[in-house]
Amino acid sequence: MFPLRSARVAQLVAIALFLVPATRAGPEERSDVKAAGIHVQVGEIFGRVIAADADSVTLELVGQEGTVQISRERLTPQEEYLLRRASMDEGSTDEWRQLADYAGRHDLPLLQIEALRAALRRAEQSDGADAGELRDELAAARDACARSRLEHAQQLREAGELEKAIEHLWRTLVRYENCAAADEARRELAQVQEQYGAEVRRARKIQRERAQLRAQDETLQRVAELIDRGEIRLREGLLELDSFVEATHSFQEALRRFDRAREQLDELAEDSPNQQIDQQIDQEIERLRATLRDDLLRGHLELGHVYVARGDAQSAYAQVGKAAAIDPTDPAIDRLRQTIAASRAQRSARFR
Repeated sequence: MFPLRSARVAQLVAIALFLVPATRAGPEERSDVKAAGIHVQVGEIFGRVIAADADSVTLELVGQEGTVQISRERLTPQEEYLLRRASMDEGSTDEWRQLADYAGRHDLPLLQIEALRAALRRAEQSDGADAGELRDELAAARDACARSRLEHAQQLREAGELEKAIEHLWRTLVRYENCAAADEARRELAQVQEQYGAEVRRARKIQRERAQLRAQDETLQRVAELIDRGEIRLREGLLELDSFVEATHSFQEALRRFDRAREQLDELAEDSPNQQIDQQIDQEIERLRATLRDDLLRGHLELGHVYVARGDAQSAYAQVGKAAAIDPTDPAIDRLRQTIAASRAQRSARFR
């Protein structure tokens, strides 16, 4: 929603086109689960898994003494995936494949790719006959992820959000090399570079037209203002990372503004069946949703990292869940989850 910064956009294009590295490319539960380090949150309950069977898990509570047993049905799909992965025979192609099937059924695309890669490695090591089939499944899963990210980048480009579009195109290209969608991303980035001046002018024109359209609708104007103020607070938080308290407050305030903007868009969409909403306004609603998706995701991830630095794993895990609900294909979510796990392991080792 902020005005384009031409130097920043040009830098992103250059990085995208010339510094692209190559991309490398449920099991039955057991009571002797190797789940040390896995933390789960169920409502107000937060703890480390110390035992599990087919129906329940036992948690060692964090921040208080004692243990509690909860049903596995109450776990999130991500938590169940991690638990199954910790409980499986890592040398079994079949179990990795079952884990990939679980991830696919529960809309966990990055985890599905992880499990398919592991299954393929085991199959190749054992000269398994199903290696070819696994390669096809892995390629299809990667293509689906890449396509989703490319379509989001294209939506942002058509909305005049050129800087964000370039960033998403670059991430698609880097993460999903050798996928058809990555090839399309490369072509789009090359087109932006070749016609850079025209591309910036086009984006600015779209932004002006959108601003004029929003001026005709009070709700859309309020939403845009909330997004702008939220983005200001998000940037302030990034400048305040030397102060946990101030950074936390800024990210929380940014997310509150983004949430209010999303609520108002939802209300406007709910009213639409009863009104003759102009097609342009309907299109603007979707464009604002695309912007909010990126802003909300960034806010939750940044806040999660602040919580990790503060030693608050429970709050950090909550941000992981919220980010995954927005865009399960973003690899930054898995990086945050791994950072939390590593931080918890270091703290546990320190106090043994």
